[in-house]
Amino acid sequence: MLINITNHPSKFWFPKQTQKALNLFNVIMDIDFPAIDPDISEEVLAQLAGEYAKKIKNIFELRGENSELNAVHIMGESNFCFCLVSLLLKEKIRCFASTTRRNVIYANDSTKNSTFEFVQFREYLMP
Repeated sequence: MLINITNHPSKFWFPKQTQKALNLFNVIMDIDFPAIDPDISEEVLAQLAGEYAKKIKNIFELRGENSELNAVHIMGESNFCFCLVSLLLKEKIRCFASTTRRNVIYANDSTKNSTFEFVQFREYLMP
């Protein structure tokens, strides 16, 4: 199972990303990425990350699965992601980011339109 914690629910992914996730993990489950108030302290952020780590661990335990097929796809506010990924890696839960190609088209009126093309899931690894 891949738990997707991003601001991009899997139902809006392009087929290439969905197919890759299903090939690697069999099932995708979305959990809403929290709205991170930029004014909160590091301690409050760490507490929130701890709550999410516990929730994720419980989901995997309730499903009775503890395998290489369990992972978390996490992208969003940098400090929260760092804290949550650190907690999950301590629990031996694999974490991934998605990589994309950014395609930019500049219009004559100085506006730009960016689209993102999924490339791969890249695993967070401890050095």
